[in-house]
Amino acid sequence: MEKLGLPAEWAGQQGHKLMLEVSRSEAATLQAHPALKSQAEYEAQAVRGPHPIRLKYNILYGGQVWSRGGYGNEAISFILGLLSNGLLAHENLWWVQAGDHPSEDVKLGMEPSVRQVLEEQNYRNMSKKLRPDLRDRPIVSIGHTFPNCWRTSNDDAGLGVQLVLQTAWNFVVHSLLGFPVDDSPCPHPNVYVKGRIVYRVGRTMFETEVLPHKLAAYADFVDEVWVPSSFNVESFQLAKIDPAKLFILPQGVNTTEFDPERHTPFNLSNATLVFGSSSSSSSSSSSRSSSKPFRFLSVFKWESRKGWDILLTGFFEEFKVDDNVELHIVTKETVQKIHDFRSYIRQAAAPLLNITESSQFDTLPRVYVHHRHIPDSLFPGLYRATDALVLPTHGEGWGRPQIEAMSMAKPVISTNWSGVATFLHEGVGYPIRVEGLVEAADEGANSFGWFKHQRWAQPSKQHLKELMRQVVRDPTAAAAKGAAARKYVVDHFSLLAVAHKLLAQLLRVQDIVDQLLAKR
Repeated sequence: MEKLGLPAEWAGQQGHKLMLEVSRSEAATLQAHPALKSQAEYEAQAVRGPHPIRLKYNILYGGQVWSRGGYGNEAISFILGLLSNGLLAHENLWWVQAGDHPSEDVKLGMEPSVRQVLEEQNYRNMSKKLRPDLRDRPIVSIGHTFPNCWRTSNDDAGLGVQLVLQTAWNFVVHSLLGFPVDDSPCPHPNVYVKGRIVYRVGRTMFETEVLPHKLAAYADFVDEVWVPSSFNVESFQLAKIDPAKLFILPQGVNTTEFDPERHTPFNLSNATLVFGSSSSSSSSSSSRSSSKPFRFLSVFKWESRKGWDILLTGFFEEFKVDDNVELHIVTKETVQKIHDFRSYIRQAAAPLLNITESSQFDTLPRVYVHHRHIPDSLFPGLYRATDALVLPTHGEGWGRPQIEAMSMAKPVISTNWSGVATFLHEGVGYPIRVEGLVEAADEGANSFGWFKHQRWAQPSKQHLKELMRQVVRDPTAAAAKGAAARKYVVDHFSLLAVAHKLLAQLLRVQDIVDQLLAKR
């Protein structure tokens, strides 16, 4: 669903009145009769030409660029996709840290060339380099964050005293005295651009059947919302967000970096053995006993949404020690700190596996956990070192590990629901059937509060077991699906392919702003 037009809520937002006076009737007229091109025409216009496109308005991109996680990775992929492929003039795109505190470890762990581009495009650097006529143009802001960060200091919807004081302090220190300040994590510091934002976009996603209504309310603070798939178009509409505000922009993956031909296998020897015995393979009588084990990989934060219980019980029900199969889990905490992952996982799994004696853990097929931080740059080698990705998730906004593994030509087994269903189908992978929707689990202190009273998918454990057995039994067919997956991802979800779609959206927004300014 990619409707064009201007939401009627435009005129009611305080931040826009600093630049424009657009009545509700004018906005409604634009929405009803948008003099805009079709989406196909905008995408054709966005195809790379001999020179980068120069927009009339600058883009202020607020994202978790220096932060660890999916939002930051996606923000970087959008910025690099536009600039590294020569699609958009560098002068048009600035970014600020928003939505999360920056991490020096993340910054230092980046590829030097990527870090250099990002540092150059940071607002503080760009504001010093650009001529005033280029710097002081109207701005389209993109809030690539969780929805509760879309509110800005110009919005009069109950900003807390602390935020008001912080915003005022940043303005005095940065704008008046000229000293640098720490970027405000939420919302992004539009105070630096002195009210020149004329249009606001929110970029986000959510993993359950319906976007929680408290989060949906934040859509009133932006003019439109970009989501990665039709799944979120539907889930956001169920939360009563105006369909005219919703636009699809998929997530991309760096298919040049995530290329199996460029990487050697990651060293898996530093993992923690949680289940099974390190010597169990020596007694194996299977046909695979003389070869390396078949290695499944799963990558996720340790939380119920990722279906770790289905993964472990399905793995142990389907495979025995003699199968010479391993499962490697790359994980990290979500909310609650976990100091001893081995003990924590054993304690959580024991009742599911009917284990009463610690010695019983050693009789199971081997499961290793990698809980120490692995830099993003090493993940291609991690996929290269394993044979298939498996993730019976209850719901995803997109599915970063799944699409990265596909780009690395690995067969992927994952749930046929939510964002993952956008790119995982039987022609390129192994989608797990869904038995129905169930209420999201409440994990207490380790729970992500927004999932309370929400529903998500219940993947079929039986089908999961069948698919895992299938790829182990026929690795040649699995490898062929992996190869097909890589081609599919390169064709449709490379940084360049998605950057074309992103630029098309920016060109459409430019035409909307043209009409709004003409109405002044």
